[in-house]
Amino acid sequence: MRIFENTNFDFLGKRTRFYLISAVIIVIGFIIL
Repeated sequence: MRIFENTNFDFLGKRTRFYLISAVIIVIGFIIL
C-alpha cells in the first residue's frame, strides 16, 4: 500500500504539472493564432 500511495502521489504531481504546461501552451497558441 505504501508503494502504491507513493507512486500515485508522484503520478498526480506529474499530471498536474503536465496539465499546467499544456494549458499555458494552448493559451499562447490561441494568442499567436
